[in-house]
Formats: sequence, C-alpha cells, structure tokens
Amino acid sequence: MTKRKKIKFYISVLLLLLVGCFAYTAISIHNYANEYYETPSDVALVLGAGTSKGKISYVFEQRILHAVELYKSHKVTYIIFTGGYGEGQTISDSKAAKNFVVSKGVPEDKILIEEASTITFSNIKNAKKVMYSNHLNTALLVSDPYHMKRAMAMCHQIGINALPSPTPTSMYRSTSKKFSFLMKETINYWAYQVVGRYRATK
Repeated sequence: MTKRKKIKFYISVLLLLLVGCFAYTAISIHNYANEYYETPSDVALVLGAGTSKGKISYVFEQRILHAVELYKSHKVTYIIFTGGYGEGQTISDSKAAKNFVVSKGVPEDKILIEEASTITFSNIKNAKKVMYSNHLNTALLVSDPYHMKRAMAMCHQIGINALPSPTPTSMYRSTSKKFSFLMKETINYWAYQVVGRYRATK
C-alpha cells in the first residue's frame, strides 16, 4: 500500500468513526427524550425559549404550560423561569413568562425568575443561584424532549438535583422538524462535551 493510499485509508476510517459516533449520540438523545418524571419536587425549572416584544414563542409557551400543569397537579411548589433580554427587547423572557402564568392563576409568590441568561448553560447556572437563595433542593427540568440530555448533563455538572420532565407537546412534531432539531441538538451536545466540562467549573 502506497503512502497516499494509507493516508486515504486512515482518513476513511476516521470519517467512519466520526459518523458512527455522531449516529450513536443522536440515537442516545432520541432515546433520552423518552425519560419523563413527575416526581414531587421543590420547583419546575423552565428553560427559556424566546419572546418577541413580550409575546411568548410557541416553543416557550408549551414549556410554560407544562410547568403550570406540574404546579396545579401539586408536583412542584414553585416555578422558576429563566431567560434574559433578547436583542431589542424591553422585557425579559422570564418576566414575560411570569406575567403569562399569573394570568393563568398561578400565585405570583410561587414564581421565581432570573433575567440574566441568554443560553442554556446560563439558564441552569443562574437557576441554581435562585434555588440556593430560596432553599430549594430538587427540580423537575422542563424543556423540549430532544433538549433534555444536554440540559440534564449541565444540571449534573453544575450541581442541581433534577429529573427530566420534557414537554409532552412541541412544535417539533413533523418528521422533518424532529430530524432537524435532533441533528442540531447532536451537534450542540458534542460542542458541550468539548467545552462544557471546563465552562461548568467557572
């Protein structure tokens, strides 16, 4: 085998391994999406999903409604909404969520918010501070099903005692949207594994 052929062979093996690892990760994320708990906990921790001029996105609304259902069924005592100010926004995502659930009959004193985060890692890191300051120890983590594996990995590293409670409804219902979201989340999970372990210690 010539040197050039050896190089091509090793590159092919490497690409095959990468494809295999990517497929394995995607399958594990898909399978983890079925992990669902309603174990009585102190709080429902809702990860932000965007607003526009105070109007809640459909994805965020489904997460919020799931948290409200957990509260009303006495699975949690409090709800924490996460999410800061998007570009050009005059109200934080978490404050918009709080206003929304108050209109649904959830007492204002049962809702906690953090308004500084813009990404999932910050959502969770800041939520831990809110939990600590309010003497809350356990959480049901609320997000979309394919988001749960990465988000739960962050909870474990940051030190939040959480269980996954993904939304039973989502805009990602069609096969094409599910596949697109799964591919994106697989890439994000890999990126988190590369840089997240260091970042979680900061």
